Amino acid sequence: MGKRVQRHGLKGLMARVSTRGLVALDARSAGMQALRRWRQELEQDLGGAEGLSAQKRTIVELVCRQRLLLDHIDGWLMTQDQLMNKKRRSLYPILSQRNTLVNTLTYLLKELGLEKQPKYVGSLDQYLEGATNEHPANDGEREVVLEDVPDEEAIREG
Repeated sequence: MGKRVQRHGLKGLMARVSTRGLVALDARSAGMQALRRWRQELEQDLGGAEGLSAQKRTIVELVCRQRLLLDHIDGWLMTQDQLMNKKRRSLYPILSQRNTLVNTLTYLLKELGLEKQPKYVGSLDQYLEGATNEHPANDGEREVVLEDVPDEEAIREG
């Protein structure tokens, strides 16, 4: 009997993720929870999820997919006794596929920007609209409280 061949299962994972996205995977697993936390950190570094354009949200999704596949491959590679085919005197093809994923991930991250972005607070119009909604009884004007303003006598004595 021949040696049992260990498979990395990457094709099945790629098929599920490419057709249905990350929702195709069990969100309860530790790996998916870690990936979700990493995605939230990435979105916060980009200024918050609410400030991302549709294009950037798409790139964030692709980055997460690349990271998932790369983590899967790395986990499988770490369980191997060797990474070289001694008979052919070459590395296993999965290593070149891994490097392709690394290059793609690096490119996508550069497209998003490698510097931390300030938090998105909205446009001035959105801010002003929110400020007027807080005090609807004042018709958009702010109420001024003069409790802490000293009176004339305190100023003269002062």
